[in-house]
Formats: sequence, C-alpha cells, structure tokens
Amino acid sequence: MEAHHERKKEKYASNPDIDPNRKSRNFHIIQPERTYWREVDNRIKTAGCKTRKDSVRFVDTLITASPEFFKGKKRAEIQAFFKTAVDFLAQRIGRDNIFAATVHMDEKAPHLHLCFTPITQDGRLSAKEIIGNRTQLTKWQDDFFAHMVKKFPDLERGESASKTGRRHIPTRVLKESISLSKQAEKIQEVLDSINPINAKKKKEELAPMLHKFIPQAESYFTHMKRYKGEFERQERENAALEKEIADGKLGLSERLQMYNLKRDYEQLKTIYNAVPEEERKKAARAVFQPQRRARDYSVPVTWANDAGIVQGVGGGRFAPHDQLTREQLSAMMFRYARSQGWNVDFWAGRPTPENTSAWAANYVRWAIDRGLVQTDSGRLPAFNATANRGETAFFVHSFMVSYGINRPVNPPQGGNNQQPPSNIDTLTQNGATGQQLHQQGFSRTEIQGAFERELTRLVNALRAEHGVPSNFNQTVANVARTRAEESLRHNSMTHVSEATGLEHTPHFRQVTGLNHVGFAGEILSINNATPQDVLNSWLDSPGHRWVFFATDLPMIGAGFDFNTNPSNEWHHTRWTLWLAHSF
Repeated sequence: MEAHHERKKEKYASNPDIDPNRKSRNFHIIQPERTYWREVDNRIKTAGCKTRKDSVRFVDTLITASPEFFKGKKRAEIQAFFKTAVDFLAQRIGRDNIFAATVHMDEKAPHLHLCFTPITQDGRLSAKEIIGNRTQLTKWQDDFFAHMVKKFPDLERGESASKTGRRHIPTRVLKESISLSKQAEKIQEVLDSINPINAKKKKEELAPMLHKFIPQAESYFTHMKRYKGEFERQERENAALEKEIADGKLGLSERLQMYNLKRDYEQLKTIYNAVPEEERKKAARAVFQPQRRARDYSVPVTWANDAGIVQGVGGGRFAPHDQLTREQLSAMMFRYARSQGWNVDFWAGRPTPENTSAWAANYVRWAIDRGLVQTDSGRLPAFNATANRGETAFFVHSFMVSYGINRPVNPPQGGNNQQPPSNIDTLTQNGATGQQLHQQGFSRTEIQGAFERELTRLVNALRAEHGVPSNFNQTVANVARTRAEESLRHNSMTHVSEATGLEHTPHFRQVTGLNHVGFAGEILSINNATPQDVLNSWLDSPGHRWVFFATDLPMIGAGFDFNTNPSNEWHHTRWTLWLAHSF
C-alpha cells in the first residue's frame, strides 16, 4: 500500500491508469515522517494501546470526485478541495491520528489517500468505534457532502445505495471491462480482415490473442453474473431517466457508468461468441498443458481449467504429481464456489496470516472466514505448506457444510413422469416444519443439519444487509450444536452449561481450547417451529438484536435439537446461535 500511495515503484501493471510522466504533480497534505509501518507502530506504542492478532491497526480512506468536477480547476483550487476534506476527517478521527495524506494527480481523476490509526480519545485501538457500521458510514458521507458543498457549491452528492437499492460496481470490474474491450477490438479487426487467401496467416495471428483473451473473458463473465440484476434494473429505469435528470434528481455519472459497463459486456459477449467454440476451448486449454506423466488426468485437468478452478503452477505446467499446499486448496475451492455463482465474500478486515503467498491472500482469508481450516490450539497453520489427507477431508467437508450441500437427489426411476425426491434444504427454505420433514422420512440428523444450515443462511443474509461481517465457522457451529442438545436434554434455558458450569466466552474457551478468543456469545430460543420463526423471535428482542448485529463478532454457528412425543406432535425444540470474535 505504501509503495502505491507514495509512488515508490516505476511501473504499476495492476493499474494502467497511472501515468508515470505525471508523477511529479502529486503532492502531500500530510507527509509521513517514517515508513507507514513505523508510523503506525509508533502511534500505538505511544498511546499504550492493547492489540490483538486481528486488531485493525490503521485505516486507508479514499476521497475523490468525478473527473467532470475537477475539469478546468487550477492546481490551487484542487489543493484547497483536498485540504478542506482533510479538515473534515481530522475533526472526526483526530488530526494526531493521521500520518499520511497524499493526493494523486497522475490518474484520470485527482484523489486523496488518507491513512490514520484508529485510536480513541481514551487511548484504545478501535476502528469499530471510530468508523461505525454501514449506516454510520452513510451519515459520514452525508456530513462530508454538507461540509464540502459550503466551499464548493458545484459539488454533487451521488445517491446512496441504501436509498436506491442499487449495487455499486467495483472499480476493478470497470477497469477489467476496459482492458478486455481493448483486446476485443484488436481481435475483431483480425476477424473482419479474414478472407480465403489470408485465412491461415490470420489464424496464426489470432491464436496468441485468443489464448490471452478467452480465459480472462470467461473469468469476467463469471464475475458479472452477480451484477445481472443491476443491468435489469437499469433497463427498467431507462424510461424515467430523462425526467429524473430534468427534475435534477439524478446525476449522470453513475448511470453512464452502468450504461458503459453493460455496453462493453454485450460487445465482449458478441466477440466471444464469434470465435468458434472449438477455438475457444483450444485457447482455454492453452493456458497450460498437462505434463506427459499426467495423461491419465487429462480429462479432469482440462475440465478444471475450462471452469477456471485451476490455473497451473506457471510456465505452462500443471504438475499433477506435486503435493498440494493449503493455499492452493483454498484457491481451488474458492474458484469452484465462484464458478457456481455462490457467495464468496469474506471479512475485508481480516489480516492475512503469516506464511501465506501474496497471490493467495484473499483465498486464504475466505477459507478462514468459511471455517474450512483446522487450527492447532487456536493457531493457524502455515498456508504455503502442504496439507495432509485428513486436513483435505476436513476442508472439503466443511466447504460442503458451509454451502449447504446435502445428499444428491437420486434420478427418477421408472419413467419420466416420476419426480425425484425433494431436497431437504429446498423444503426447509420453503418453510417446512420439523414435523413435516419427520413425516416424510428424513432422519433426526438430516433435520438438525438442514435447520442449522437454513438458520445460518438467514442470519448471514440479514447481517450482510446491515453491513455486518458474518461467516459460518465449523468450530463455532460445533459448540452451538452441543449446547442445543444439552439444553434440550436438561430441559434448561440458562446460558450456564451443565457440562462446564460456565457461560458464553469462558465456556467457549473451555470446550474449544481457544483461550485467546476475546468474546463468544450465545442466543437461545425454545419451541420455534422453523428457522425463520426463531430468527423473528430474536429480532423482536432488543437484547438479542444488540448481540445479533455486533460488527466485531463475524464468526457464527447455529445449533438445533428436538424431540417428539408419542403422538408424533412436533414440539420441544431448542435453538442456539453462537457468535465470536475472529480467531
């Protein structure tokens, strides 16, 4: 980050918008006296802050406006704009906490990177207290606009996604679209120039271009699935666009951005589809060629490569006989989940563990948040080291549980008119009660698992809507299941465990051996029929809501148990939800 902010590198391949020839135009409003790491470390030690392994030690903020706003403004005006912005942040976070404020003038739009240590007035390190949740951040943006518009009346406030319901498109996606569009234009030129005389030569010219374009395009199309709803929303709103602009209710920049992205997406699809399917497959497979020893693996290797799950080990090699590292396993499972269109979000505040390769950082953080990694007395393993068979089995099983992958549906027997048996997860999501599932022949263990998965899904979705990090963790889930069973067995609704005599955090530490966990809490409920019912009951309780939406408890797990009386009536259920600090 420091290398980027302070422009310490000569080339920035990840950001083609940076113009090295304009580097001298950048300027500081607050210049760091040391390296970023030493600035942060010095402030924390001087304040005497206590830190944990997952503590947020500094925050990087970005402030900018549209290129249209800065167009025609003199350097002094731009400097005044960003100094005013720094003054606003200094009032909120404390000027002494700010150790760097750098303005970049060498990209398309001027922008400010401001870095600060989140130290409270009473000397605690707490990004949560200073920044707050998504709702508070929205208020920050409103207050920031009110502060800035006094001196810069031509500044426009974009519409908040909390009001419009729109999903913002990340900048990296827009840049990826632009890069692919440039490649597509060159490919289109070659395609248009092909004739019977030059066909062979043009095909040779096209091959390396496709080898680069096809895998990137397929990955891009996979990413874009999640924004399909935004494209559909855009089309529905187009009819009202002119009226909204005329009434002054809508700025052009966000709508034009979405329009350009959709246009680029459609053009890329057109060019991609214009390439013969066999050539596309050939280009995708050309990313790497399995070694001769791997001939028996050619089918699964090709499938995994085509699906974007594996990308080889570099140099055009797959190395099927090499041992698998934990970070490679994390990467493959992440890409598989993404290829299925499943949610692969993870807590952005999680630090990257030691002994993790730079390329695998996000994959590893996702795996930890998903609860896929076994710990040794709470310590994470070295991710750049190999995983044994037991770890791999644990990883895959936890992956299946976290995404609610149940037993496969059997194919219909005896003709096309016979329907396959319904999947228990689908029935549960449609509101089936435990009694109904029990009557359909599902086992006790299957019902427990289905209800726990559905409650976890509902909780994660609701917390995400409120901007609260929320991720399933198998260790937390194991504690929740045991407590639900214990509560039912002893007909108890107390948080104190019969087994340990402890509650909440002390109980969690005792049964898991994770003595470094800062906090773990439990929510209990009795006799609710479905996961949605129990969630509603918790949300009706102010005390439960406070724990439920705690932003510093991202690790969750649900537990469920039940019994039936002789008349087979469904009653006596126990539900638990455990939430814990990251570990």
